[in-house]
Parts: sequence; C-alpha cells; structure tokens
Amino acid sequence: MRPRGLLLRIPAALRRRALRVGAAGLTLLLLAPVPAAGGALAPGGEAASPPAAGLPPPPGTTTLVSERFGGGFAGGGSAEASISSNGRWVAFTSGAADLVAGDVNDAVDVFVRDRRTGRTTRMLLPNGTPVPARGAASQPSISADGSVVAFTYQPPATAGTTAAPPGSIVLAWDRRTGDVEIVSRNTAGAAAPGSRQPSVSADGRFVAFTSVHARIVAPDPNQSPDVFRYDRRTRTTVMVSVGFDGEPAFAEVQGDPSISDNGNLVAFVSDGGDAIVNEDTGPGTQVYVRDIAAGVTQRASGAPGGGPGGGRADGPAEAPSISGDGRFVAFDSAATNLVAGDDNRVSDVFRRDRQTGLTELVSVTPDGSPAAGASGQAAITRDGRMVAFTSAAQDLVAGLPGAHLAAAFRGATEVFIRDLVAQDTVLVSVGRDGEPGGGRSFGPSVGGAGRYVTFAGSSDRIVARDINKQLDVFLRDLPPAPTLNPAVVNLGTRAVGADPVPGAAVLANAGWGPLTVTGASVKGAARTEFPITADSCTGIVLYRGSACTVTVSFSPAREGARAATLEVADNFTGSPRTARLRGTGSRARLELSPRVGPPGTVFIATGTGFPPGAQVRLSWSRGMTPKLPVVTADARGRFRVQVLVFHHDVLGTRDLEAEQVGAVPFPPVAAPLLVSTPSSMPPGFIALYRFVDIPLVLVIRG
Repeated sequence: MRPRGLLLRIPAALRRRALRVGAAGLTLLLLAPVPAAGGALAPGGEAASPPAAGLPPPPGTTTLVSERFGGGFAGGGSAEASISSNGRWVAFTSGAADLVAGDVNDAVDVFVRDRRTGRTTRMLLPNGTPVPARGAASQPSISADGSVVAFTYQPPATAGTTAAPPGSIVLAWDRRTGDVEIVSRNTAGAAAPGSRQPSVSADGRFVAFTSVHARIVAPDPNQSPDVFRYDRRTRTTVMVSVGFDGEPAFAEVQGDPSISDNGNLVAFVSDGGDAIVNEDTGPGTQVYVRDIAAGVTQRASGAPGGGPGGGRADGPAEAPSISGDGRFVAFDSAATNLVAGDDNRVSDVFRRDRQTGLTELVSVTPDGSPAAGASGQAAITRDGRMVAFTSAAQDLVAGLPGAHLAAAFRGATEVFIRDLVAQDTVLVSVGRDGEPGGGRSFGPSVGGAGRYVTFAGSSDRIVARDINKQLDVFLRDLPPAPTLNPAVVNLGTRAVGADPVPGAAVLANAGWGPLTVTGASVKGAARTEFPITADSCTGIVLYRGSACTVTVSFSPAREGARAATLEVADNFTGSPRTARLRGTGSRARLELSPRVGPPGTVFIATGTGFPPGAQVRLSWSRGMTPKLPVVTADARGRFRVQVLVFHHDVLGTRDLEAEQVGAVPFPPVAAPLLVSTPSSMPPGFIALYRFVDIPLVLVIRG
C-alpha cells in the first residue's frame, strides 16, 4: 500500500506545521495540535476506562529501519514507509546520503530495506542511474509480496533556467529482474508527466496512480486530475475515476488511490460528487471504490441510509485504504453523521464494510466514544480486521501520558492500531519506557495482518541512542505470545483395558500479532496411548486474548508410567508448543484366600493394581449373594476385605467380581472360588404351612 501524507482535518485551534526531511528539501506537512484555551486535557486528569479486552499492553519491540550504512542513525530524515505483507521488506523515502555506500547524488531517494539480510537498496531510474541532483524520488508503494516497488520521480529543473521543473512520473522497480519501468505512459507509450501517488497490487502486476496528464487514455477532455490503473503485464491503462456514465468525470480534486490485492478494485477520492455516482454525496471530496471489471463505482464514505453508497455525508472524506479483497475501506472524514454520537468536531478515522453497508468509527476511546483529537492516515490490514492510524488524541488508550511528557504530548501525534473485532486499540509509537513516544510519529503502514507497523517519527525516545535529531523510519513488531497450558497434562492412573479418560491443553495468544495454528499431533513411544480426540485449534487464527483446545485421551496398553508429548504447531518462532502427557497404567488383580472352602466360610479378598482411590463393588457371580459394602483402593491401589459365603449356599465354582462404582475407571476383574461340600452342616430349616387358623409351625429336620 502507498503511504499517506498526514492530512488531518482539525479545527481552527489546531495549526499546520512543516517538518523538513533531509538536505534535499523534501517537505512533509504534519498537522500538530495546539490546544485551545481551556480546551486541553490536563495531565493527571480523569483516567480513561480500561480496554474492553481488559488486557495489558501486548509485548513488542521497535527497531530502526532507516539505518545508516554500516549501522547507526542516518544523517538525514526519512519517512513515507511502505511494508510488505510478511514484514521483511520496507520501502521508504529519505534525504540521507549515508544509507547506502557511494550515495553522492544530492537528491531525495527511495530505498528498500531487507530486514532479514540487513541490506538497503536504492531505487534507480529506468536508465540505471541514480536520481540526479535536486531531483526527488518519493511516495513508495511496495507490493504485498515485496517483489515490486512503485514510486514517484520528480526530475530536477533544468540548470540555469527559471522554468518550472518537468512533471513527475510514476516508476516501478522489479526485485526479480532489477529493472525499473515507466508506469505512467501516454497513449503513444511515452512517459506521462504530472503523475504521482502510486498504489501497487499484491503481486505487483497492477499500479494505480493519479495524473493530470491529458493523454494517458483517449479521450480525456476534463483537464483535471484523474485516477488510472496500469497493467504491467499487458502494458495497458484504464481510467478509474470515470463518471456514472462511463465518461471522464469533471472534478477539481481526484486522486489518493488505494488498490486491492487483485488490482480490480481501486478506492480513490473525488469532489466530483453526483458526476461520479449520480447522487447527492455531500460537500468536498468523498471516497469511492471502482470495480473495474464490473464497470461500477460505489461511494464508501456515505452516511447511514440512502442508496448503495449511503446517504449524504455532512463533511468531506479522504485518504482511503482498501483491504486485500476490497470488502473494507478505511478513511478519514470530518463528517459528523457517519456514525451516531460523533460530536468531537475533528477528523476521525472510519472503516466501511462494503458488504454490509456498515460504517464503524475506528478512532475511539476505550469506552467507544469519539476521541478528543484529530485522527487520520488510515492503513488497513489485508484482511480488513485492523486499522493503523495517526492521531493527536490523548484518550485512545487507557491512561494518560506521564507528567514529564505532558508538554511534548500536547504538540505530538502518535501512531495506533485498532482491532475492530476485539474492540481493542494499542499504542504503536511507544517509547522505551512504555510511555507515548512523544514528538511526531505518523505515516503508518501495516503488514503481517497487524503484527508489523512501520511509521516515521521525530522522537529520540523510541529506540536507544537516537541522537541524529532527524525523522527516522521505525518498525514496531507486535508478535504473537502463544502459551500452551498446562505444561504437564497428568491423566492419573488408569487400568489397562479401561475406558479412556480425557485431558486437555489450551493454546492461548496474549500477543497482538495473530497466530495461525497449523496442526496438532502426539509424539513419543506411548503416543498411541494418548490419541487426540478433539482439536479446535488446527487451521484457526488466534488473535489477542483468544484460545483453543486440544483434547487427548489416555488408555494405557501396559502397566507402569506412560509418557508422550502433545505438539501444537503454529507460524511463530518456537513452534511447536509442547505439553507433556503423563499417565500410569495399572492392571487390577483380585485374589481370594483361601480359594476353596465350604459354605459359611469367611474369605479374605485382596485387591492390587487398582487405580488409587478407585471405588470397588464386590459381588458373587452366583449363589445367595449378600450385599457387600463398597471398598476404596488406597494410594497404592490396594484393598483387603472379608467376604462371606452363606451356610447352605450353592456348591460349586463361582467368581468374586469387582466392578467400577465411582469416576475412576478400571475394567471388571474376578477371582475364582470353589465352594466345597462341608464335612458336617448345621440343621436346615423348612416351613410347613397348615391351612388352618393356627400359627406357622417350624419343624426341625434331624
């Protein structure tokens, strides 16, 4: 995506300031707040509500991107960062002469930093030479895969003349070939001056840009800026900012394109209004999305109600940033009627869901209220879930800046990123002590689905030993923070052959960066005894504060200690996460002593190898079974109890059976017994019934 110039619409109490970047004179306009009398939020005032997620700031590290050749801080200013999706490559603009060896061209250049190798590459012109003195390369836009960098080149004025310099053109550098080609071409194939603001598709094939050149397509009679899309494969250009009738739209202001991953959808701004969509759009510029294949343009900055693009907005909108699939568009707007309760009277950042037609306020306080400061420069993630932005507001995250930062913060802008699903915002331009960085941080570009955010900053508190007093480009890495708990899943003692018992480990992510879970498996010699029975993790993405569960069961195949390891794999360093699986197999045994005896004998039943604490019900398989009490195995899985065979009970073989009663499982076991014929027996009793009105008579048989 193309980095955005900071264009915050703020009230008259806030004034415009300019920061110089480098000796070549690249000027970036930054709007910094100057508090109105009595209108400032005093340090130490009422604290903001805690974040909805109730989580502490996520872990993260900030590193310098615009690093001097050989290490250290550059001697000139840098800004306009654009990051690849995986966070490896960062393109940026700089006036520093010490980022690469032999930089003596005295010009503003575009560079690409490879964070993996530590190498910085300077962009050249199509003829293979550097930008000439007093020329400038700027506005880099890197493709999601990092293969192509589109940028604007402004040639210098002709030496010795007072004529205006030639118009700027858009170029594209291909990493794979090293070639630089002209993107902004006229109908004759020559360079079309007056072109700028490139935005490149995910694979680098398509480049959207703005141009005032009148012969990029024919006919183009409107003599105003237009937005175009160039196909680097077919070398064809189409106009994006056409009217509802398909003809070039007449507008004074059009531009700021942002292109989708596949290059078919382009968001842009225009003050053409009803010439673009044939409806009352509201004052000033509004944000539109052009579906090139379908030939349809739809407004994205409308108020609730109205047609497909919404109702009439009561304020202008600008600086769109479109998600990879084009469903979501982030932008900033001074309108007060895009969402309910927007009464802060400053520019805010919004996100439009083009599928549902819903617009959501991004620059909000922890309780969801509009922030008390201007916000802009939205940069949306490819999936549209998160939006990074710049803001002068002090109330976007819980707590206020420390008292020692109060003066600096009043004139500062900071960079934030918000997760619109989790409704959580975190500070990106954080100082080494965890406080806001102070100074002026701006121009975010986001990669890694929100994990990586690059920005420019003037503060010397963001990284250590920053003494160059220049704008620098930084990268904030907000990685996932995965944990798999418990570290040991102890499934206890289970009898061999018993029904399996479940246990679970929970994978959670406490970091900001999303964690993609790629698989779960059990390793180790006893892995077949701990099979996975449920897996809610594989294939899902865990965002901050979310978790998933992997459930295993334990069914020992043999006696003794059993062990395996649960491994849950993901896309972050340290994968796989592991939890030790532990259990003990037992083989329950039941013995009778003696094993042979006549009726009326008391036998001793001894149990060994039962799970500790197992509750056991003993019963005879046949005969006159008395009700036996439930016995409980001790900590070593043993018990010893007396059992009785009644006098006159059935002779022959039988089993004493042990069955599970409680929750601790074990398979049924039995001990055989032979009830033998006694040498003598006590008298037996029979009952004789006389059907007369006399009592029952018991007759003793000799």
